[in-house]
Amino acid sequence: MKSVLIATLALLALLPVAASDKPSSVDPQSVVGSWNGQARFYEKKLADQHGPLPTRLHVGSDLTLSGRLGAATLPPTQPVRRRGRLDYEVSLQGAVLAEGHAAGKRQLVLLITSVGDGRLSGDFHLKTRFGWDPTMHPGALELERAP
Repeated sequence: MKSVLIATLALLALLPVAASDKPSSVDPQSVVGSWNGQARFYEKKLADQHGPLPTRLHVGSDLTLSGRLGAATLPPTQPVRRRGRLDYEVSLQGAVLAEGHAAGKRQLVLLITSVGDGRLSGDFHLKTRFGWDPTMHPGALELERAP
């Protein structure tokens, strides 16, 4: 019985990895530019407590990302290329939130999922460390191209 449980947990741990390794349909050069908008937590309690977070991102011609998410600064960061997708692993300067459990999270994984018609959408994971973090706080980005 114990070995069945261990095998099941091992398979479940692999599912999110397999789902996140899908190739992206986002053209990396379409991301270049400045973007303004909001980020919101998927967790209802955090979303209700803090509301949408003001977000400003800039992506340079070499795909270097910088900007702000909530109260945190995103220092210039190069993307991590994974199977045709651009992900950003950012060590934040400062905290996204000033209080609560999420205030201690200083690692951000940013996944750009779509770009088109002057809009950029993506997901983010606010984490304690890159890699497995069962206490991460996921959310969504909805940004518009800045003039």
